[in-house]
Amino acid sequence: MRIESSKQITDNENFFIERVAINDSRRPDEILSIEELEKYSSFKIPKRKKEWLAGRFAAKTVINKLLNSSFSLKEIPITYDANRRPLCLLNGKEYPLSITHSGDWAAAIVKDENCGFLGLDIEKIEVRSKLWAEDYFHKDETEDGTPEHLTKLWTIKEAILKALGIGLTANLLDIKIARQCGSATLLRQQASEGQAARPSTPFLCIDKSAKADGEIRFFNKVLLKYEEIGKPKFDIISERFSENYYQSIVRQLVN
Repeated sequence: MRIESSKQITDNENFFIERVAINDSRRPDEILSIEELEKYSSFKIPKRKKEWLAGRFAAKTVINKLLNSSFSLKEIPITYDANRRPLCLLNGKEYPLSITHSGDWAAAIVKDENCGFLGLDIEKIEVRSKLWAEDYFHKDETEDGTPEHLTKLWTIKEAILKALGIGLTANLLDIKIARQCGSATLLRQQASEGQAARPSTPFLCIDKSAKADGEIRFFNKVLLKYEEIGKPKFDIISERFSENYYQSIVRQLVN
């Protein structure tokens, strides 16, 4: 079974990530509760069943690693908060989760309590059409039109939407990422009042290329939701893995 795990610690905060090959997941009755088995059975498309099962396997495995526990995976409950973001409610405590899948992989990230902003997305790097880029990216975001760069930006945007709990119900054009963020090693944007409709958002972007300065802006539904949850400061961590995939994590920063 192909499993990739990592423990990441920033500012003394624990984040655990688990990536699982979709075709290598365990049997449903080894992972899922009775209620989850019913939901799993409701999916009609075999591909969707595999993706959902692998996501649950990754999420429950990463919970055990965070807690350094050995709960049966069937006994680890995955539910949702008021914004439809996944979480684990265990022993009276809430552990925020984000779950994603693309191509051959599913992945999950968990944070140890008190994190109201957490998102993870993975995406396979592929050549896509010019129309696809025009639908989801601002013109200056596509100056570097390589599949790697555009896939990276897509994962950042979708991870933000997951952290907000609105997913692809929002327009990806409601997020605008400075060109430098796509290739920054360390990018810091301080809080700024700016214009009410176009605020600069405080964040930190970490990658493995050259240093740069830049910013990220939210608009419309994305901006409204971000303000509704209290405009948390967050960081973005992007990395390439398994040769042709990109992964981005969005997580709340603690003062």
